[in-house]
Amino acid sequence: MGEIEIKDSIKTYLIGVGGWILLILFNVSFDFIAYRQLYWPQYFKLTAYIIIAVIVGKIYFKYRA
Repeated sequence: MGEIEIKDSIKTYLIGVGGWILLILFNVSFDFIAYRQLYWPQYFKLTAYIIIAVIVGKIYFKYRA
């Protein structure tokens, strides 16, 4: 019950990376279409927020079980 299979862990990781790529691509394309320029600091900040959320989530679910 408390065990995590490696397949599930890899699947979750790939889904997370895929979601991150889709989110960044959406932001890049929207900024380019709407504003005709790219805001690189915004993308780095968004990536940092996602990394922080993942770390907090891992800590929360580790001690929740």
